[in-house]
Amino acid sequence: MLRTMKQALFAVTAVLSCSCFSGKHITHDTMVPAALIIYKTKNDYTKYLPITLNNAKDRIISFPSPGDIFYNGKLALPDKLKKGYYLDNRGISPNSVFTSFTYEEYSKLEKAPELEDLMKSIIDLDPFLEFYECGNRGDLDRITKLNELIENNFKNCKRIK
Repeated sequence: MLRTMKQALFAVTAVLSCSCFSGKHITHDTMVPAALIIYKTKNDYTKYLPITLNNAKDRIISFPSPGDIFYNGKLALPDKLKKGYYLDNRGISPNSVFTSFTYEEYSKLEKAPELEDLMKSIIDLDPFLEFYECGNRGDLDRITKLNELIENNFKNCKRIK
């Protein structure tokens, strides 16, 4: 009995110690390192909230709650880089699209809009001109270093689009 209690206590302690959160990770539960995403869009969508669609782009598969659009205590607006590129601070994918909701507007909502309303708010189903994965967010996230990466034609990055 005592051994079983010790095992249970160890399991609970392990789970709790892994639930710490850092802005360099996507989830609390798995501590998956966030990907470092650099992208360029057709138009300036920097103030507009991204959501993610399925591959057919006819169904929403991911969207934030209004309280989840902050990074390090500020709205998770992308950082501007050289040559019209941006550093993602929200967690986008190649299937992400931009809505007509600004980050500021969305952050003030009491709850997320209905899926139908979010679909109607999409302003561009194919917004990306270029999309790169450049390792894990914790590996390289200083603006100066990212601009050097752009100047070096995204050496060691994976071009997705």
